[in-house]
Amino acid sequence: MYGLANMSLFLIEINLLAALFAVQLVSGDVKQGDLIDFGTLYNSFLAIYQVFSSENWTDVLYLAAGPEVPLRQSAITVLFIAGWMFFANCQYAFIFTQVCTLTCVLC
Repeated sequence: MYGLANMSLFLIEINLLAALFAVQLVSGDVKQGDLIDFGTLYNSFLAIYQVFSSENWTDVLYLAAGPEVPLRQSAITVLFIAGWMFFANCQYAFIFTQVCTLTCVLC
């Protein structure tokens, strides 16, 4: 039980850390009023969690990278979001499922 609680808190923590980076990277560049505008930490956290869950993550990618083209920073934004997608699905999701199965076996 403690392993699952620790992993859940770690999930929130790394999503928050990535959301802080995303706010600093694209805050103010995305048009206000969009569904996910990266203007606040809350909206950025939701966007990063959407990328983590891989539910329409390309919408977040295109929404964040589009306004960065005139600033010539779209490659950095794309690498950040794609890197987060890789980390979230290949590394962290594997660790999370291992802890869940270990917790269920020990119960």
